[in-house]
Amino acid sequence: MLHTSLAKVLARPGWKKLGGRIRMTNKGKLEIHVPEPFTSQRPALKFHHDSFDVSINEHPLASTLPRATPDRPSVQVGPSTFRALGVPPGTPVCLGDYLKSDSPQLTLHIVSFTDATLVSLCWPHIAVDAMSLRDISVAWSLVLAGRESDVPPMLSADEDPMARAGFDPAFNEPHALQKRWVMGLWAFFWAFRFILDLLLWRKMETRTLFLPRKTVHELKSLALRSISTDPSSNPFISDGDVITAWLSVMATTAMFSPSSTRTISIGNAFDLRTRAPSLFPAERNEASYVQNAVFAYWTLFPAGYMASNTHSAIGPVAQAMRKALEEQTTEASVHTLARLSRESLEFCGVPPLFGDTSSFW
Repeated sequence: MLHTSLAKVLARPGWKKLGGRIRMTNKGKLEIHVPEPFTSQRPALKFHHDSFDVSINEHPLASTLPRATPDRPSVQVGPSTFRALGVPPGTPVCLGDYLKSDSPQLTLHIVSFTDATLVSLCWPHIAVDAMSLRDISVAWSLVLAGRESDVPPMLSADEDPMARAGFDPAFNEPHALQKRWVMGLWAFFWAFRFILDLLLWRKMETRTLFLPRKTVHELKSLALRSISTDPSSNPFISDGDVITAWLSVMATTAMFSPSSTRTISIGNAFDLRTRAPSLFPAERNEASYVQNAVFAYWTLFPAGYMASNTHSAIGPVAQAMRKALEEQTTEASVHTLARLSRESLEFCGVPPLFGDTSSFW
């Protein structure tokens, strides 16, 4: 039922885009070629199902999946350990795999136990971002509930709304970090230092971190105390600001000394659909824009301050992140960043870098 209902979504007008095959033109541009019609030989999505006649707690790998620890924070095994439970054999893992095969973009993988079911959906980030996955899930759920007629139209099948970004003369103000754009010769100095960082910290491991509500509340209280010098003031920082600031400060403290003169660049993603109505005019409950529509906003902070003020730095870093969010995610900023990105990609093949030549990302 999960497979057939998702296939019904992908058979709808507009949504068919997600069942297409990724191809590259002679000019190096990517296209999506949609089979017409979808068949058993050329389906809208790949489907794989594993079934185990045991409890999930008896399976050697699934039994080690991260669990909530309500009474304490915990660091648990990272997601890469459970790849076999989420990615079936033969699933494309890079752009080249899609280009040299007839694989559809989406792969649905279901693992069944006697008392649990794991559902995984694999997709290429060039076609779908996190908010798109939300829209796919909503449409999928509507079909499962017998409400196929309520599935919203998909508006980004024939036209990319982002193609207009940066060309509207009504939005021409500079980006908040435009003066910190690392470009030209300075970009090469930054790239050299970036390579040195990769050589120095070449080993990366993934972990899953669980923070109970009480721990998050304590971190937020600590952060607010460090930035509330006036008892009558009521500064706002979100839980996400605090958690990201705390992780950034902890990592900086472990990697840099208090005397460091480097700059820490903290990047966070934000969805463009709700922040740029000139590009995405439809309301979220009226239609879906299934595509990659995400930019980053950046917070720049001195590594030395973070490393020498481990606990008291959490509040200022979180507050700086909140300010960066407010300044860099306006509709004008979206258009400006799209324009800068286009210029940077044409010049050197990478998105614009903000900070300085010492920035650590």
